[in-house]
Amino acid sequence: MALLLESGGCAVDATGALGATPLHVAVQAGALEAARALLGGGAAVNATTATGHTPLHVAAHQGAAQLVKLLLEYAKVQGGGAQGGGGGGVAAVRALAAAADGAGDTALSAAVAHGRTEVVRILLQEHADVYNAALLDAPLGGDNQGVPVLHLAVRHLQLEAASNPNPDH
Repeated sequence: MALLLESGGCAVDATGALGATPLHVAVQAGALEAARALLGGGAAVNATTATGHTPLHVAAHQGAAQLVKLLLEYAKVQGGGAQGGGGGGVAAVRALAAAADGAGDTALSAAVAHGRTEVVRILLQEHADVYNAALLDAPLGGDNQGVPVLHLAVRHLQLEAASNPNPDH
């Protein structure tokens, strides 16, 4: 892959039929070093699929904490925050974390809904919006449309308790 990126003949953000970029594929596969190489080669950290998923959505859904950290780090770089500590990097991280997919889910709501505690912690440390207005305006049909992340956390705990009726054993 490094040879392809170095040759300059590859479009680093080329999309497949469903709009996934090579970065989406690397994140889906849990390939941290491939994701790092793609980001280093200029891949857009905020690229979206046909369903509105960013690579951060994918990493959060999977609970891939190291990939979440990498994506947020590159959001800062691509947002202009790497040199001189400008506010553009922080704004870019917040915008990426706030991006809602077609069902209205953000990376934070996906992490909460799937019980990805470490990812939730990382996103909260990066000031992800816990009451994202995009969730309230999401298209109808999404499981989490209009549901604040605290409600999702409670729902997740209820499902977890229901799947383990005898937690003492």
